[in-house]
Amino acid sequence: MSYLAYVGRRTLFALLAVYLVVTVTFAVVAFTPDTELGGTIGAMERGGASDAEVEAYVQEYREARGLDDPLHVRYADWLVDVTRLDFGPSHSFDQPVSAVLWPAIQRTALYALPALALAVLLGSLLGVVSGALPRSPPDWLGRALAYAGVGVPAFVVAFALAEPLAGELEWLRLLTWDQTPFDNMGRPYLPNDGLWPPSEPLRFLAPAAAFAVVLAGWQLRYVRTAYLDRAGAESVKLHRAKGAGPLTVARHVLRNAAVPIVSASLSELLAVVFVNLYVVESVFGIQGVAAYNMIAVRQRDMPLIIGTSIALAVAGILASYVQDLAYGYLDPRIGTG
Repeated sequence: MSYLAYVGRRTLFALLAVYLVVTVTFAVVAFTPDTELGGTIGAMERGGASDAEVEAYVQEYREARGLDDPLHVRYADWLVDVTRLDFGPSHSFDQPVSAVLWPAIQRTALYALPALALAVLLGSLLGVVSGALPRSPPDWLGRALAYAGVGVPAFVVAFALAEPLAGELEWLRLLTWDQTPFDNMGRPYLPNDGLWPPSEPLRFLAPAAAFAVVLAGWQLRYVRTAYLDRAGAESVKLHRAKGAGPLTVARHVLRNAAVPIVSASLSELLAVVFVNLYVVESVFGIQGVAAYNMIAVRQRDMPLIIGTSIALAVAGILASYVQDLAYGYLDPRIGTG
């Protein structure tokens, strides 16, 4: 099988995975009790509403949301709407979820992608140096940095990097989420509204730097381990016996360790990324996907919960897709098997 055919097959699998996530999300929504409807019915009953009035409200509620249609019809409509990126209206923000979600995706990407790129480059470089010079001062320093990066929470790094700048940059405000519920009198509370516009990407360098420190520690450990696993191979010993220099040996080891390094960068590292998205956006008050996901859960805004959850799930699937393509390119046995 050619690499092009391999790419086509992996693309199909990625699309199927996306729609599997969409289907699971539909099932969760369809078979989970509607807390909003239940709360309204309870309030009406406590207020003395008659059974006829309650039934009329339920019928109107279900008709307005298309819940009176058969399940298979609702599922088909759901697939069409999600394919068109139509998640319905967000009652928390009184606008379509897509209008809330797209700027949030941009804000998250503006600090997460540079942080990931910097962490991979810096962590890989330090990991190679540490692996190539075991039990040396550079190795000890690299291992110390790795343990520090992995062990220090992201919010501590954010404080250490950002607090000296907070007095000079009016838009850099720490702990702006004053209350953990993220709301005020039942409405979303967005204290940094307008201070993180996607049109000003340089503002996102501070959270990107804080994020990169944490990710680089993990990347350094992965690369160092993969390098040491391949450094004792017979082919490496043969290169050394032929008088190859340190750079030539390092390049040969890296070529053999490329697949496990890619696996670490785009697989294990992804879990660390998703967890720390919530931390970084909470500390800096960035209205990104993770922040809106927390707001939606608190507000019980089901369309926004669905939209933000699918956005995060699709990002994970996309990362796995890129990983598969890199596998096929780096190891032809994978791409043509």
